[in-house]
Amino acid sequence: MKDAIDLIEELKAQGVELHLAGDNLRFRGPGDAVTPEIRERLKQHRTVIISHLRQEIVRTGQGGLVVRRGDGDFTQIYRPCRISEMAGNDEARRIITNAFGQKRIPHSFLFHGLSGTGKTTMARIIEMGLNCKQGPTSEPCCECIYCRRIIARKYTMAVVELNSVEKLKDDLRELLKNFDAYGNGAALDDCRSSILLIDECHGLTDQQAQLFLKYVEDVSEHNYYIFCTTAPDQFLPTLRDRCAIIIEFKKVPAQELMNLLINICYQEQLKPNEDVLRRIIEHSEGKPRVAVRELQQRYYAGDLENATSPETTPTL
Repeated sequence: MKDAIDLIEELKAQGVELHLAGDNLRFRGPGDAVTPEIRERLKQHRTVIISHLRQEIVRTGQGGLVVRRGDGDFTQIYRPCRISEMAGNDEARRIITNAFGQKRIPHSFLFHGLSGTGKTTMARIIEMGLNCKQGPTSEPCCECIYCRRIIARKYTMAVVELNSVEKLKDDLRELLKNFDAYGNGAALDDCRSSILLIDECHGLTDQQAQLFLKYVEDVSEHNYYIFCTTAPDQFLPTLRDRCAIIIEFKKVPAQELMNLLINICYQEQLKPNEDVLRRIIEHSEGKPRVAVRELQQRYYAGDLENATSPETTPTL
């Protein structure tokens, strides 16, 4: 560990800044400072350096680390899977990070706020963090079978996602009974916890919402409930009051959105046109999902050029 930190400081003294681009190690600064001998040392300490840089992001609460996973639409392949990858909403990130750090994760959450600000994304980070082989953790590995299932949306009874707008066509009473029974046996199964996410929970009828009261108030040891909504005032007050943690997700500041979009441009080897990015941010109204979607659209419209940044050189 000490050799890796010494190497980081040595490069910093020469004007070279190491940083993460997804799960890759990159550097900014004069290219001639990174000699073949330095490159060899970077390869030798790569895993430790990446771990250290990621821990610094979490420790300082920076967030906004950009990781590309697979191919497809920008909103999917750049969707955060760790706390360190979420932009903005510092308080929400701090609460969840501390809960995992203290190994005292609340069993019921209510996330509310504007659409596209990270509510469902945070819920899925919790889903992964609770069952990740390296967990419980706010920084899931994204590689184990449990993480991969959630990233691929291949759910089992251990992780159930429902959208109340779909009117919960299946019998909700039976589903909750089965979910509760499964969670009671989770310690004997291959999963550590079972999580039930209700998106757009304000769409639940009062009768449906009341079915949750007993389970949320007397929650089983291995069960977790996460409610997400854009209209908290329309959510049954008695159920809202039983949620252990209530977090409002707010608009993300323009500078954090700018950093997010620039880093995605680097990942996609696009030349960041700040005028275009400013227009995207203004149109997004503080919503990361809208900003990332608009970035892809501007690229297809020809507003962004393909270019490998000369200031950022892949090392490994």
